[in-house]
Amino acid sequence: MVEEFLNEFCAIERYLKDLSGQKNDPPFSSVLKDAAKKNKVVNRYLSELKAFAQLRNLLSHERYDNEYLAKPSETIILGIRKIHKKIVAQPLLYSLCRKNILTFEGTNKIQDVVVAMRKYNFSQVPILNQQQIYGVLSANTISRWLGSDQTDDIVCTSETNVNDVMSHQEYTDNYVILSRSDTFGKAIAKFDKYSSQGKQLDAIFITESGLKNQKILGIVTLSDIPKILNDLY
Repeated sequence: MVEEFLNEFCAIERYLKDLSGQKNDPPFSSVLKDAAKKNKVVNRYLSELKAFAQLRNLLSHERYDNEYLAKPSETIILGIRKIHKKIVAQPLLYSLCRKNILTFEGTNKIQDVVVAMRKYNFSQVPILNQQQIYGVLSANTISRWLGSDQTDDIVCTSETNVNDVMSHQEYTDNYVILSRSDTFGKAIAKFDKYSSQGKQLDAIFITESGLKNQKILGIVTLSDIPKILNDLY
């Protein structure tokens, strides 16, 4: 059990060092402090990691007659395995995201988009420009367009195109693009960042390398957050 505990702890420590960006060989307490600022999941398990660090030090440096002074219990082993899974071996966003992607161009008629969104119960859809990600059209933006002065007299969805409606977005940076190798924790960090700025992140698009000129492989929205939180916490 001692070797298993030490192996799990070392894997977590390596991950946290990479996350913190610290060079050379800083003390674990410093690495943990920096990593916790950058990763909400690490911060969630801060007290457990501090306790595990104390046990690691005892196992690594203190012995009597070549015998360990303590041995991790089964509960400790289960606990460090859990934290390893939550921090180091987080599920990939691609495993969760919706992959039946419905996309539109800015020149498409808004009537076609609204009908499709209602049919498939989508609250937002990706908008492309010459096969490159241009933005995300949300139900909120459509509502803002419908409530604008331009539609006071008559609403003609058969003549209005997506670009016209997109001009009513509260802000254009309502989406981010991540790669298929990014994790649940990365998504939480993005949603938290927008929330701290008083904005709403409508969608995370998944592409092969996180580039906007690549094909959209999946989409993550606010409705996926409960599943992500359940798996991480």
